[in-house]
Amino acid sequence: MSFTVEEINLICIALGNTKDDTINNLFEMIPDMNDANMVAIAERVVGKLDGMTEQEFRERNFKEDFSE
Repeated sequence: MSFTVEEINLICIALGNTKDDTINNLFEMIPDMNDANMVAIAERVVGKLDGMTEQEFRERNFKEDFSE
């Protein structure tokens, strides 16, 4: 699964201990987003994360991606 820089940045902001925690954090953030583009990115990220297994999520080091 590939993610854009914007998606990785948003994941790092919402990153939880599990995939489901991260998805829930994103859902909690969406109502406070005042930018339609950010909402679209968040919804796209939720869809991508939902398509991953927990194992795939754990193997993907989003913090490492963010630091590059």
